[in-house]
Amino acid sequence: GSPYLIHWGNYIIGNGAGSIIYTNTSTIAVGMSYESTTANANPLSFSSGAAILSGSSSPEGAVTAKVGSLYMRSDGSTGTTLYVKESGTGNTGWVAVASGTMSGSAILSALASVDGTGSGLDADLLDGNHASAFATSGHNHSGVYEAVGVAAALVDDLSGVSDASTARTNLGLGSLATLSSVGAGQMAVRTITTVSGTTDTAAADQHMTIRSLTHGTGATVTLPASIAAGVQIDYLAEGAGTYVFDDDGTSTIQPSGTLTIDGQYAWVSAISLGGNAWRLVGALTA
Repeated sequence: GSPYLIHWGNYIIGNGAGSIIYTNTSTIAVGMSYESTTANANPLSFSSGAAILSGSSSPEGAVTAKVGSLYMRSDGSTGTTLYVKESGTGNTGWVAVASGTMSGSAILSALASVDGTGSGLDADLLDGNHASAFATSGHNHSGVYEAVGVAAALVDDLSGVSDASTARTNLGLGSLATLSSVGAGQMAVRTITTVSGTTDTAAADQHMTIRSLTHGTGATVTLPASIAAGVQIDYLAEGAGTYVFDDDGTSTIQPSGTLTIDGQYAWVSAISLGGNAWRLVGALTA
């Protein structure tokens, strides 16, 4: 039949055939309510179109209403009892209103639903770097750096070979390489090279060697440019000839002038000062 309302005590009861419509100026007394014999068939609605509805199960995908409507779920639990229609015109867009205090598990569950790459929630950046920028626990430099045990062996035998004597030979070292300190009479033995020709040119690899000049009529020793500072070469006049020091056109020699070794068995040291300059020290004749 026709819709009707019954005012009974503090309640207004409808037969389910119509709705109670409130305008902006309508009021309802405190303690009064509206009930429908058919769930959600006749909601308590307002002139805006929004409504207050109730029923079992989630309204999402099941209950059609306008944005701003409320839905009270009779079988709901914490965080799933009250829903608000936030978007859409159909039966979707319902959002459950969380209770005042969410449990840790509820917060985790809520975050997990939106977590993922680009969400801003992933804890996979350290100082702006992704985990892929860091070495893993199994990372190593095998083939690039020597292992600790091998490095220790390198220190022990000086060049990585098992025999220390061979190591010293490979490195051009004598027995001094294994001494903890150098005492009197333990200075390294210097190499003496015999120069029998009439010319000789200084070189960096002659550092701390002795050049024995033996030609009977003499020889010219050229001190070239571009020799590293600190290189020292010693010259011994073994022969009776005249042994002259000369530049190569770019280098300079101090003292200046034409300098010769002062007689047989005399000794002169040539020291590179860098910057193409040489200094002669010893028995010289201008």
